[in-house]
Amino acid sequence: MSDFHPESFIFLKIQDALGPLDRGDRYEDPLAAALNACELGEVTGGGTQLGDERPDGTSTIEFCGIDVYAKDRDRAIALVRSELLALNAPVGSEIHYTSSGCKLQDVLSPSGWRCGEPRTELHPYFEC
Repeated sequence: MSDFHPESFIFLKIQDALGPLDRGDRYEDPLAAALNACELGEVTGGGTQLGDERPDGTSTIEFCGIDVYAKDRDRAIALVRSELLALNAPVGSEIHYTSSGCKLQDVLSPSGWRCGEPRTELHPYFEC
C-alpha cells in the first residue's frame, strides 16, 4: 500500500483463538468477499497474537487480527460490524480506526457494538 493513510486503515482485533488457516476461513475470506462486493475496501493482511510462553515452550493464542484498507472508512466499518455479528465474532472483539485524527475503537459487547470509544492500543500502521 504505497498510498497508505491512517484514516483508510482499519484493524480488527478478534477475540478468537484461531491459527492462520482457520482465521482465514472463519473471518478473512468472508470479510474480503463482503468488502469487495460493495467496493468498500480489501483485507490486506492478518495475524495471530500469541500469549506468553509456557514452561513446555508452547503458547496460547490470545487473539487474531485482520488488516483492512478502506476506500470509504465509515461505510466499511458499518459493513464490518454487521459481518462480524453474522460471523458470530466473540464479545470483546474490537474495530480500531482513526477519524479526524482521533484514535477510536468499536467494541462488541453482549448488547451489541459500543462505538467511537477512545483507543490507546496502536497497530504499527497507526503510528504513521
